Amino acid sequence: MPDKCLIDPERDCLGIQKANQVEVALNELRRQNAGTHERFGERIGRLESHNEVQDVRFENSLEKLSAIASDVRELKEETKLVNRQLPALSNRVDTLQESYRATDSDVDELKEKPAKRWDNMTSQIIGFVIAAIVGFVLAKLGLSA
Repeated sequence: MPDKCLIDPERDCLGIQKANQVEVALNELRRQNAGTHERFGERIGRLESHNEVQDVRFENSLEKLSAIASDVRELKEETKLVNRQLPALSNRVDTLQESYRATDSDVDELKEKPAKRWDNMTSQIIGFVIAAIVGFVLAKLGLSA
């Protein structure tokens, strides 16, 4: 293609020169854009990789939260069951405490019985000894019948 003007072949065509300059500038711009696009691609790739890691972490967190929620529900049900059984257990404890108190007083009485028997026996023995001494003294004095 000639670099001469179609209207005046004696002169150089300015449009072709300008088009060549635009083409060179466009090629330079394409080269620069290719580098920029490559960097953007790398950054997008890293972001997608990071996003995948975040998705996995998010899924793990959701699973853990779901497990915790399930445990909380179970604990809530068990607490309700315990709360329903608590009055009955409290009544049984009260009954056992009353029974213990009664048993405790019975045990105290049983502990005291041998001591009372011993006291009665010693009182009787002392009484017999005193009676024997008094009888002996009266016999010596001649007052016995």
